[in-house]
Amino acid sequence: MVLDAIRLIESGLAAQCDAVWVVVCDRSLQVDRLRSARNLSPEQAALRIAAQRPVEDKLRHATAVITNNTTLDDLKTQIAAAWQATASPFGRGRA
Repeated sequence: MVLDAIRLIESGLAAQCDAVWVVVCDRSLQVDRLRSARNLSPEQAALRIAAQRPVEDKLRHATAVITNNTTLDDLKTQIAAAWQATASPFGRGRA
């Protein structure tokens, strides 16, 4: 089962998962994306980001880190590699 759960770590449910993927991007991109997707001011976007758990905390739970700074093709490549490492019997350390 795959969950897309923005508060997975905060809820404590990450400990019950076999794998936790964390998607990160540069802060400036994060602000730009929030502004365009939610029609926020730069200040509103910055406040929303500041209210989130720090990335460093999230990374401590990550079994895969996806960096979403460039192209869609790059993102797809990273996702495919993480999926292979997560879903493959050999990627998960099983024989």
